[in-house]
Amino acid sequence: ELESGVSGDELKSELARLGMKCGGTVSARATRLFLTKDTPLDKLPAKVFAKKKGGGPKKAKTDASTRDIAAVTGSTSSNGGSESIADRRVDIAKQEAIVSSLLDQLRPT
Repeated sequence: ELESGVSGDELKSELARLGMKCGGTVSARATRLFLTKDTPLDKLPAKVFAKKKGGGPKKAKTDASTRDIAAVTGSTSSNGGSESIADRRVDIAKQEAIVSSLLDQLRPT
C-alpha cells in the first residue's frame, strides 16, 4: 500500500530535509514522517534525527534549510538573509503543507 502512494525516495528526501533519519524500509520512513504530523520537531525524540558530525540531533531549522525552503517556494528575504518572524512562520506553514500533502498520499483510500 505505502509503496504505491509515495515512493521511498520522496519519503527519504523529505526526512533528510527535516534532519531526520532517512534510511530503512519505506514503512519505517513513513512512520518517522507520521511522527511530524502532530508533534513539533523540537518535541520529537533524539533517536529519530540523523546524527551530525559532532553527534546529537540536528536542529529543526538551520540557515541552510531556510535557504532550501526559499529556493523551493520561490520566496526571498529582502533584508540580506535574516528573516522576520512572520517570514519564518510562513516558511513553517509551507513546510507543514508539504508534509501534510505527503501524509495524505500515504493514507489508504
